[in-house]
Amino acid sequence: MVAVLPSSIQPDGIYTPGKAAEILGIGTTTLWRYAQRGLIRRHTRPGGKTALSTGRDIIRLHRTLVIV
Repeated sequence: MVAVLPSSIQPDGIYTPGKAAEILGIGTTTLWRYAQRGLIRRHTRPGGKTALSTGRDIIRLHRTLVIV
């Protein structure tokens, strides 16, 4: 887990699981486990094939996990 999020993350942005995991400094499996526990919301594209996260959700998860 990274201590500081990059300033380039957009709260209204849409991120794939791979990109979200990269931003957070974790693996995609860990991100999936956090989603299973309800720590981050997963949104899907129309058709339901691709899971997505918003920048706001990523920032919220980071604040939950990192004690500053």
